[in-house]
Amino acid sequence: MKDGLKEKLSQSRNWIAIAIVLSVLFAGIYTLFSTSSSSLPGYIDQPRPPDEPPPPIILDTTLYVDERIGLSIHIPVGWQKITRGGFDTFVHPDGTAIQLQVMDYMPSMNMMTPESIAADAQNIGGVLTEYLRMSTSSYAIIYKIGGINYIEFNTWDRQVLVRIQFTLSDAAYGIYFDTCMHIINTLAWEQLDPIPAEFMLYYSDFGNFEFGVPIEWGYVITGDGVFVATNPHTGTVMYVSVEATDATFHEVAQIEYVNVMGVNRDGFMLQNFSNDGFAIVAEASYFVGEVQYGLVQYRVASGRFQYVFSFEARVEAIQYDLPYYQAATRLFRFA
Repeated sequence: MKDGLKEKLSQSRNWIAIAIVLSVLFAGIYTLFSTSSSSLPGYIDQPRPPDEPPPPIILDTTLYVDERIGLSIHIPVGWQKITRGGFDTFVHPDGTAIQLQVMDYMPSMNMMTPESIAADAQNIGGVLTEYLRMSTSSYAIIYKIGGINYIEFNTWDRQVLVRIQFTLSDAAYGIYFDTCMHIINTLAWEQLDPIPAEFMLYYSDFGNFEFGVPIEWGYVITGDGVFVATNPHTGTVMYVSVEATDATFHEVAQIEYVNVMGVNRDGFMLQNFSNDGFAIVAEASYFVGEVQYGLVQYRVASGRFQYVFSFEARVEAIQYDLPYYQAATRLFRFA
């Protein structure tokens, strides 16, 4: 197997740092010898260092632009452009191919894991050999079906999924692997609706909805299906739940809301409340012992489901953590 995805995909981005380190090292060596009054020792036969790996073989490439989504990528010079399966594909005479797949956003991509991808590969007769999660909205994989190797890089925003797929025979794998890694590194895409770098998107089949989760927060799913995310530094908690119902909030008055939400919350006091029949937004405070907490809640009725987002924090942490909750709910949407 060639060098792993992680090393190859980071290789082109690390050469500047390596050059700086080497320049400092060489400067130190020069200073050492230039200030020394001792002559160099006589020649001593030293064991030969191990053979260095050969330099990567990278084909000449040319820029390809997809103006529909503002994407550019380098493609090997001279490869024939065809349409295969509805996607632009670039083919070498030996059968090696590079395909650029531009598709509608798939929320399920946010929930992909090595286990789920391996199961998908197995379902089509393949074997997953490598997986690398590169960000909350991109990953690379290598899998094999028979004698054909597939290298895929997937990246997405909240509108579009882009997949670069390389198809190589066993004989071609060693020839083109470095070029494949280089091509992935040349991808440039000005996303129209990017997922914030400090958030992941959580998608639920039940209710067919998604929302944002700060990547530094831990989360669990309770036995009754409530999503609970916690800031480990402040103890602030965000709760997300969904219920199948066609009920709306047209009959929910402010007093009824207080009666329900005030249960088990000492000194519950509502500061703000709005209800248009389909969405409730409320702000309140309460006490746990002598510690005062703030509560912000957002409820949405779709006619098929009710979604509830609750934020609870000690008053001194509200200013710090509330923007995370607001961003998480801005990323909320349902089908």
